[in-house]
Amino acid sequence: MKESYEDDTFCYEGQWKNDMSREQGKSYHNNGTIEYDGQWEKDMVNGQGKYYNKDGDIEYDGYWKNNMKNGIGKMYEGDGTLRYEGQLKNNMFCGQGKYYRRYGTLLYEGQFKNDMFCGQGKYYRRYGIILYEGQWRNNLHHGQGKYYRQDGSVQYQGQWINDVFKG
Repeated sequence: MKESYEDDTFCYEGQWKNDMSREQGKSYHNNGTIEYDGQWEKDMVNGQGKYYNKDGDIEYDGYWKNNMKNGIGKMYEGDGTLRYEGQLKNNMFCGQGKYYRRYGTLLYEGQFKNDMFCGQGKYYRRYGIILYEGQWRNNLHHGQGKYYRQDGSVQYQGQWINDVFKG
């Protein structure tokens, strides 16, 4: 079944039950390009699905709960470059994941909380050489960690508090 905007462009195409979208379906931007393709439940995005911007480029591929990114997923830049892959909760990075620079190289891999580096993780220099490995809190080195020189040798190892090495 299909539902349309006033100008006859489709806004939803898929399965219905009790006048609500459910199971597999597609929603569309008002310019006619696909917005979401995936699972629905009670008029909300729930389950596996892909979200696209108005230009038709994929922005997210993963799991949803109550119209929010929840579970394992991948987020992309407008040009299709992978930006993040891992766990999400309520549209935020939360749990284990990998965050990439705009040009595709790995920046950080580890734990996240509320879109921030938090917990155990590794931070990499531009060309894949590790810079810091250890504990994080609110995007800052905090706890036990190792800071590496460009050649890969350890420069500092020990306790960090709010991004300051304490030994």
